[in-house]
Amino acid sequence: RWNQHDIDENTPKVDGRYIISLSSGELRKYQLQRALASSPRLLILDSPFIGLAPEARQQLRDTLDELIRERGLQVILILTRDSDIPPFITRVIRLEGLRIVEDGKVDERNGENGVDGENGVDVENGVDVENGVDGADSEEVLRFSNVTIRYGERTILRDLSWTVHRGEHWALEGANGSGKSTLLSLVCADNPQAYACDIELFGRKRGTGESIWDIKRHIGYVSPEMHRAYMRDLPAIDIVASGLHDSVGLYVRPRPEQRQTCLEWMRRFGISDLADRTFLRISSGEQRLCLLARAFVKYPDLLILDEPFHGLDDPNRLLATRVIEDYCSDPQKTLIIVSHYADELPAGITHHLRLQADVQEKKAAKSV
Repeated sequence: RWNQHDIDENTPKVDGRYIISLSSGELRKYQLQRALASSPRLLILDSPFIGLAPEARQQLRDTLDELIRERGLQVILILTRDSDIPPFITRVIRLEGLRIVEDGKVDERNGENGVDGENGVDVENGVDVENGVDGADSEEVLRFSNVTIRYGERTILRDLSWTVHRGEHWALEGANGSGKSTLLSLVCADNPQAYACDIELFGRKRGTGESIWDIKRHIGYVSPEMHRAYMRDLPAIDIVASGLHDSVGLYVRPRPEQRQTCLEWMRRFGISDLADRTFLRISSGEQRLCLLARAFVKYPDLLILDEPFHGLDDPNRLLATRVIEDYCSDPQKTLIIVSHYADELPAGITHHLRLQADVQEKKAAKSV
């Protein structure tokens, strides 16, 4: 999490904002703009749609289509989702197990391919609609009362009031830069502005003597920012074990029974064979599965998954979804998940919170 001390006169800016203050999606758009600004003849994009909101994904598809038609730009896309293949793609090469299993021309594409669907949630501005979900009167996991977060002259969150009860499953939505990551940093006790706000976590008001570790021991967390920052080349099982103590490295050796628990979670995510391989020498998708296992390893009261499926192919995305849905079947467990793909949300989502610029909207989802 960046703060004012990270900034000096050499820190680059984008549209007047420091680059380190950009959200994951905003940073991805900036990198794409830089790649296009050099007017390349061949453009190779690795997972370009990751982290982008639906409207930003469509904007990128339209831009590439225009450059291909008007400038003859050649494009190679590396993708993990079939639905991300744009209509302008003419040839697909599919890899499995380091081997080419499909190589052919695309004569025509399904008209729905590469087009994002609506999630069916009708959001009413400023209205909190209850849906009769059991447990509405249960223990509060978090309560925000008129929370406002500003960085300089820019307001990230304005007068946000939000309550999450034990056993609820929330989908956090919004365009890139709408404040989702900032909101999650307040929940995870990583944002110092929380002390100036009216926030209660697990029944205790922030700034009343609790440590961040008192809060983190209840929370499992994974995010794109965590993934980018995780540069420790430790054995994969040590990465998973670090979740037991909420550390980046492994400073406390796990007991034999804890190591067995780590191996079990790695097995559930299909990566037990990677236990002794080091983190920086496995693929990005395998790294993400390790970090997911790390988030689950202590079976936390609150699970926060910020774009958890980044870099995962369809089989592993389905596998991870099943693990998440199994977690949600426990009535004592609470979930907050961020995804820019409506079809990635696990079954059992009970509530939605949608953030917009200077406006936060929330509504309970229809009963499933």
